[in-house]
Amino acid sequence: SACGCEPLSHGAHEARGLLGRLTDAGVSGHLDPAVIQRIVRQNSGRMVNCNQDGLRNNPGLAGRVAVQFVIGRDGSVTMSQDSAGSDLADEKGRQCVVRSFYNISFPEPRGGIVTVLYPLTFSPSD
Repeated sequence: SACGCEPLSHGAHEARGLLGRLTDAGVSGHLDPAVIQRIVRQNSGRMVNCNQDGLRNNPGLAGRVAVQFVIGRDGSVTMSQDSAGSDLADEKGRQCVVRSFYNISFPEPRGGIVTVLYPLTFSPSD
């Protein structure tokens, strides 16, 4: 796929991650954005699975889920929420994507927590 994610089965969605930008609010630590992007991509399969129900109901379903999440001092995700940048019509799928971030582990940030805004673009595969 375009993001170097795992190959997807025919008819599945592709999740293309735009590089998440670090937001200013509450950020005291640092983690390399390239590391964040790589780890999110490695976990993109579960995010793609979130859209399977919506895809069955609407085969052309496409859009963006902009997830804002916080990486705690130990590298675990302590908060994940949908943000204003999301436009994927399937609300259930969006919430599933947001919840999936709680299962991702990152390296421990240097110097404190890190807040990330990470937009993922979902489009039907060829």
